[in-house]
Amino acid sequence: MGIFDFFKGKGKQPELKASGSFEVSIPEERFTCADVRIDGKPYVCVLNEALMEVSPKDPFRWYLSLIMTFENTVGDHMPDRDDTERMQDFIEYLCERLAGDKNHPNAVFLGRVTGNGETQAMWYVNNPGRAAVFLHSVISSGNYPFHFEYVIEEDTEWKEAHYWLNQ
Repeated sequence: MGIFDFFKGKGKQPELKASGSFEVSIPEERFTCADVRIDGKPYVCVLNEALMEVSPKDPFRWYLSLIMTFENTVGDHMPDRDDTERMQDFIEYLCERLAGDKNHPNAVFLGRVTGNGETQAMWYVNNPGRAAVFLHSVISSGNYPFHFEYVIEEDTEWKEAHYWLNQ
């Protein structure tokens, strides 16, 4: 699946229910960076390679993808320095709020992929309803640095994580 393919041909949103109560081992984040080409265009990936060690994965069966569009780009449609800093701060804010309780997080961060004037940030979520309520509150507040859209889909096999981390 390509970076923006999840927007194509998707039907209705799934029912958003929490996955239940589990004891889960979540390793400390370990990021890897890579410059890649998608459809001939340059992208920068920052991915949490430790995420594949989450066990069991079933409680985090919901994939959250958020795409934000930059206002100011430079060569190859990459964000300029100011937009890059605002994007990183916004994603850090989202990570903290989506996770919630650090001992019992609602979301674990997969990573972000930046290119073609946009960044796609990705998480796996336990309670998608709680994540959706938070994101709707951000949208309602109008307090965000870039236009963004998000999708929450069930991904019990962690296909998105495998796509990004097994390349």
